[in-house]
Amino acid sequence: MTQVNNSKNLNKKKIFIVAGEASGDLHGSQLIKEIKKRAPDVEIVGIGGDKMIEAGANILIHQSKIAVMGLIEIIACIKHIRHALNVSKNYLRYQKPDLLILIDYPGLNLILAKYAYKLGVPVFYYICPQIWAWRKNRVKKIKRYVKKAAVILPFEEEFLKEHGVDAQFVGHPLLDVVKMDSDALKKLNDANISTQKKIITLLPGSRYGEVKKILPPLVRSIPIIKKEIPDIEVVVGLAPSIDKRFLIKLIKQDLDYNIKFYSGNIYNLIGHSSLVLAASGTVTLETAILGTPMIVTYILNQLSYILAKILVDVPHVSLVNLVANKKIVPELLQKEANSSNIAKQAIILLKDNNKIEAMRYELKQVKRLLGSKGAAKRAAYLALSLIS
Repeated sequence: MTQVNNSKNLNKKKIFIVAGEASGDLHGSQLIKEIKKRAPDVEIVGIGGDKMIEAGANILIHQSKIAVMGLIEIIACIKHIRHALNVSKNYLRYQKPDLLILIDYPGLNLILAKYAYKLGVPVFYYICPQIWAWRKNRVKKIKRYVKKAAVILPFEEEFLKEHGVDAQFVGHPLLDVVKMDSDALKKLNDANISTQKKIITLLPGSRYGEVKKILPPLVRSIPIIKKEIPDIEVVVGLAPSIDKRFLIKLIKQDLDYNIKFYSGNIYNLIGHSSLVLAASGTVTLETAILGTPMIVTYILNQLSYILAKILVDVPHVSLVNLVANKKIVPELLQKEANSSNIAKQAIILLKDNNKIEAMRYELKQVKRLLGSKGAAKRAAYLALSLIS
């Protein structure tokens, strides 16, 4: 890959970046850090979260205002999304940045890609939307309006290139991010989490809407599991975007199950868990990278789910199974994601060491397919090459 060394000229440039969700904020922050290494004085403005602010971006709108999943759920957030769109368009029109960087979030970002294209602002898409799963007609928009795409799943490069998009697989950025602290066990014990027991970690998501639907059945599966496997430690991993008080109120009647909460480095908890019960999303890949067995759940608004079933064309829901191109972790969706089914799958795994080890082996293969470390570094070179 050609390296960008013209930092003197790059430092005078302006970049507008848009990340609409918590995972985009994480990956955007890593990309910003790599860009800043090569062009310390480049001005970076956009939509994102706390991690992007820490990395040096001037955030005009916080991503928490527009983070939502589900076609129907978007309606409740439409006012904030329209505001974000107007703010972004005004910046592009009046500030005329040298580059627009988009991170996933296609509903807003593809509109901005078209707008930037008309203004003559080059568009770099880092972490393309999952158009291979649904809304495949969107690939035409990406081909027309996006100058370069950096993709993070191994099969995406071939798919986009077949449709005429200038795309390059840069590896998955989580490979650089997912790591336990050297004193992980001590930190867990200091948080009153017994590492002598089998730890079951509950990861219900990073959006209030999904947590409200997913956490209660996860919690109610615990007494069923404990009847078969009494000596377990149950911990809810706290997402930075979710207030602990909200979770406590949500499962107030179930707190006598001796459920604990952990707000430290979540990878410490995942890495030392025997089993993770997770909402479908980025966290399933994080769990896979750490090699921890899991059960994936998800509950959408029923109308959103019906529409998704019509529009989505994939054999699996979880990213882990999609990357593996086969079912290696159980997926429980909608009505199937009930406490009885969750407990049944958990007991099967926890009582059968052969199944656990087989899953661990398959998760190692998934990690291998995600490429090598340095995704953000490679993406930064691609982005800066468009404006150098």
